[in-house]
Amino acid sequence: MVLWLLREHRIYCIRQINEPLEELAFVDRFLQQDDKNYQAWGYRKFLLNTFHLFEEEQKNTKTLIEKGTFLTQTSGITPSGTTVSL
Repeated sequence: MVLWLLREHRIYCIRQINEPLEELAFVDRFLQQDDKNYQAWGYRKFLLNTFHLFEEEQKNTKTLIEKGTFLTQTSGITPSGTTVSL
């Protein structure tokens, strides 16, 4: 319950301040440490939808693809192109 209240308070503050890019950078720091942090991805999705940051997401997605994050995490293909059994 306490964590839910903290999250809701954070969302309230972000909506009032209307500066989502700093919050997006904050979430990105968590995702750099653990790219399977589903709560961070959910919060990121909330920020993108609420503040219409789709161009920002395109830049982020391109960066993740170039680093190979999506390839190695979802399809079992390494950045060099070889497949890995998951």
